[in-house]
Amino acid sequence: MSRGSGSRTPEKPVRRAGLLKAAAAITAVGICVAALGIVLVCRTTFSGVTLETVSFDTAPYDFPPRKVSGVLISPDKPVSIPAPGVVFSHGLMMTKEYYIEQCGALARTGFVVLAIDLRGHGATGGTNDAGLTERRDVWAAVKYLGGVPGVDPERIAVGGHSLGAIASTTAGIYQEADGIKTVVAIAGQPGREEAAELLFGDIDDFLGRLWPFLGWSRQWDINSAEDLAERDIISDITVDRPPNYLLVVGEHDSALPVDTARMMMEKATGRRDFQVGRTYGAFDDGAARRMEVTGDTHSSEVYSSEVWNALARWVHESFDLPFEGELRIEARRRYAGGACVFTGFFLIGLGALYLVRYVVEGSGPAVDTVTFDSGGVRAIKTVAVISVALFGLISLLTFPFARATGIRALVPFLGADLYSSLAASRTLLLIVAAVMVLAFERIKGGRLHRPGKFLKPAVAGRSMLIGVVTVTVLMLLYAPTAHLLYLNGEAPVSLWGFFAFAALVTAQLYFEQEYFHHFLLPAFSPTDSRGKRIKYILMESAVRGIAFGLAFIPLVANPLYGVGRQGVTRLPVVLVVTIVGFFLFLPASALGLYARRRGYSVIAPALFLALLAAVLVGCLFAVQVF
Repeated sequence: MSRGSGSRTPEKPVRRAGLLKAAAAITAVGICVAALGIVLVCRTTFSGVTLETVSFDTAPYDFPPRKVSGVLISPDKPVSIPAPGVVFSHGLMMTKEYYIEQCGALARTGFVVLAIDLRGHGATGGTNDAGLTERRDVWAAVKYLGGVPGVDPERIAVGGHSLGAIASTTAGIYQEADGIKTVVAIAGQPGREEAAELLFGDIDDFLGRLWPFLGWSRQWDINSAEDLAERDIISDITVDRPPNYLLVVGEHDSALPVDTARMMMEKATGRRDFQVGRTYGAFDDGAARRMEVTGDTHSSEVYSSEVWNALARWVHESFDLPFEGELRIEARRRYAGGACVFTGFFLIGLGALYLVRYVVEGSGPAVDTVTFDSGGVRAIKTVAVISVALFGLISLLTFPFARATGIRALVPFLGADLYSSLAASRTLLLIVAAVMVLAFERIKGGRLHRPGKFLKPAVAGRSMLIGVVTVTVLMLLYAPTAHLLYLNGEAPVSLWGFFAFAALVTAQLYFEQEYFHHFLLPAFSPTDSRGKRIKYILMESAVRGIAFGLAFIPLVANPLYGVGRQGVTRLPVVLVVTIVGFFLFLPASALGLYARRRGYSVIAPALFLALLAAVLVGCLFAVQVF
């Protein structure tokens, strides 16, 4: 007598006509959603301004010079001829496209605005340097903008948010040619050490231990006092450097507390009794200083009308120009439009997936099931418990194993660098764990489970086609549209990094899914009822989430070590990672079981989710760190 997680034909045969109808319906909805997004983006992007994609190099500030990508936004009605110019730089894990609407609103007041991608971001080459050398990109942008016809090279301001604020501040401090007349810093931290300890606590207790698995570790060491001192800017702020300095910070900013911003402004004004909202010094000699506090968080500063009006007023005052009215910032509408465009194309990709299933499932059964020998309920549950315990153990050993074997930061994207170490190490350890469980089965009197011949060439081919079709269609549609509408993520920052990350995640998800289906799923079989399937999915996700949290225990001073802004609730790292892991692996568990029951290899959902993750970390929110 045998039990199974699936059979050689699906439990509920799929009606091909239903697949065709689903493909048509999903595609139609996707077209409507994408069209709505395009309308929203156009309405908030092109009114009253002209946009042009430009590029220039960083000579003579870098050798060899690097390419910098930007968008030049020219007003239909300049405030003067020639017009003053503004160079704006984005925050970490963002690109110039996130600020197009805001920069366009500033341009409509009569300025020529150049929004740029800092190194390691968007279409600009090179690698992110955590605030040390990004000022060279700003200098190159100022030089380029000063040479644009219709721009006054004697009236150029620079500004930025977060990382861009650091780059703008340091560009103003260390400039040699005095081409920068005014600097606006929106939440620019005074140094990397302060920012790290604000969010993660003492460096030695967590971030310093995590550092070897981050791509930044190939350039500098956060455990080095010398490297940290290089990235400290507060000591170099003076009463006239940077020139005409405005510091804007949100009251609820998690990256730059108001008290820290006051310390920076004390250095800039040379006074301890300065008042927020008051201007000190004169614009003529570059010594004007002002600090503004808004009601924003670090994220809302990006699209805050209060923040951008403060910036606009300051640059107008700097160049002795009147500022009438208020900027109307509609960035959230543009973000919603961009999200609709991406979602719509994703739905069209899903429609293509159903169409491919319609063709594939009509060409013969694609069987990749697992059949289980009867070994007794007790024996099956024993194997399940042992497999779960071993999975937890290998998770605890993941980062120590990675450190010992040199598996560190295999992918050049921030975030993906850490996860690539985990994925590669845990996959190798998982293979060892699977061999140990199989050995235990033999010791107990033979195989408890007889796996079907999985990864047959035909099954693997069909399943991989199912896995890639959605993301392929998504990117083929999104990339050219994003280019035309000035949306971010039109192409991977690094092609090899994109495919390397997708391959590592595919391998991890595939082997983990096979592991759980062979050793944990039998305890829930037969999965002929929805209730049993839900129980299994929740159990697998919980095990993987807990294991994800266990992997971080060797990286913290103690299992209850907390992170978060000082003065507010600090949550334990392990608990946070566990909760995130549960929801992160929930789709993988659900899609894996669905694929198994439909007769596909679990490589289909593994490949689909891996490619989608690669789009997020390699295109939409990409930061190249080596």
